[in-house]
Amino acid sequence: MPVIQYRSRVYPTHSSVPGNQLTSMSLAGLPGVVDGDHLFAMLHASNLNLSPRWVPPAGWAEVISARDATRDISLFHKIAHGEPGNYVFNISAETASYCGGFLICYTGASRTLALDSAGASFRYSATDPVADAINVTDANAALLFFNTNNKANVPDLVPPAGMTVTADTGQGASFGYGAHSCCQLIPSGAGNTGLKYASLPSGDQNWSVLVALASTTRDPTGGALHFCEA
Repeated sequence: MPVIQYRSRVYPTHSSVPGNQLTSMSLAGLPGVVDGDHLFAMLHASNLNLSPRWVPPAGWAEVISARDATRDISLFHKIAHGEPGNYVFNISAETASYCGGFLICYTGASRTLALDSAGASFRYSATDPVADAINVTDANAALLFFNTNNKANVPDLVPPAGMTVTADTGQGASFGYGAHSCCQLIPSGAGNTGLKYASLPSGDQNWSVLVALASTTRDPTGGALHFCEA
């Protein structure tokens, strides 16, 4: 049965002392990444009075972002090719007081088809996370749910029904600011995904989004693709 593997690394929130001194965030590369793998970086920067903006390293493309006068929440993607040992995401326009996020890799998805993110947009919720529906064109696609929120001491994310958590900085511990999660599943076929609801018992100010990865293989028995941690 076809398998998509994932590996991830989460980055606890960094805060500046005194404030407004963060100008970049360095993410250590993931072990075992091979050319053609899909890499995602989910990053959240905030500053009470300024407008931080993420600037990715060469080769990374912005999938979606949510920006206002005090924060930049961005999801970046690249297809691996000769990956370095670390990635430096700069913060332009102004500096940030807090930043955090995660890096995740998926192996086994299509290396040639583009991301299926038509209609994707971050959805804000003041309580539990919810992501807007997207239209998926590949009947064997992997659906990915990305979330970030503005809350310390956040417990683990309870994912949308049928999904599996693959990266979570909550872990019931305090990182001072923010929590970031990634979930995934294989939808039953192409079409509209519908809204996806998650739960964070202590979370607030959530931003969530759905994107999809096309499958590289088809199961002749009609069974669903499976995920496993690499």
